[in-house]
Amino acid sequence: MSFSVSVRKPYSNRSEIMEREQAVKSIIFALDVSKVDEAIRLVELLKDHVGMFKIGLELQAALFCDMMQRDSSAANLVYSMARRLFQLLDGNFFFDGKFNDIPTTVAGAARNVAFLNPAIIDVHASAGIKAMHKAVLAVKNVNSRTAVIAVTVLTSLNEDDCQLLVGMPVKARVLQFARDALMAKCDGIVCSPLELEFLSQYPELKALQTIVPGTRSEWAASGDQQRIMTPREAAANGATWQVHGSAIRKYPDDDGGPVAAAKLIAKEIASGMLDREVKVAS
Repeated sequence: MSFSVSVRKPYSNRSEIMEREQAVKSIIFALDVSKVDEAIRLVELLKDHVGMFKIGLELQAALFCDMMQRDSSAANLVYSMARRLFQLLDGNFFFDGKFNDIPTTVAGAARNVAFLNPAIIDVHASAGIKAMHKAVLAVKNVNSRTAVIAVTVLTSLNEDDCQLLVGMPVKARVLQFARDALMAKCDGIVCSPLELEFLSQYPELKALQTIVPGTRSEWAASGDQQRIMTPREAAANGATWQVHGSAIRKYPDDDGGPVAAAKLIAKEIASGMLDREVKVAS
């Protein structure tokens, strides 16, 4: 008796296209600049090539300080440009304030930002479960679409730094913070890509989405990051979003500039997503 076996490819062309689209959506571009006009330029340039934009402490401080300057005409100009920036973002941004204070203050700050209609707000897990939970309640009361994410251990810290600061290994601290974030009803966590596989061993944490700052392509400089992986490796380990900044912003114009860099990173992430599909299926 003879029989034939149809061998299914691990992924189809359709799957590859879908992975590329999902890869683009998973890129959070960090607007780590001090001028609002530069932020506007980057948003206009990259809006079709990344999934979201991150407004971090540098741009937050710049916007506030520039609008409070004594020259009222200059301040009004910055205000107009700031409004233009947020119109362009149209809610598609991550407000990276890393709020870390007493519960009432953390909740108040998060609530105020929620009125800007961001996709994501973050608080620092070291503020404690009560502070995180109050922030979640405050944000969701204003805007149910906004995700509240807890920052665990900064990717600029290595094992020695973590031992010095809290007296425990990085993974142990990240695990503790992830469990605290889950108890506080946060939507996810910020962690380095090196913790992704470790955290996946804990079924109760699978509900948490992950934002991963410490990813660097082999062609990019590592900068301040200590605990890093390539975009492909991070995607293969299940990262929901990856934050990329200088690797895109500083990519040489002669080689295609920021758009070319974003496309390269998206391609790497798509490959990692396919790697993950094959890994899960095997």
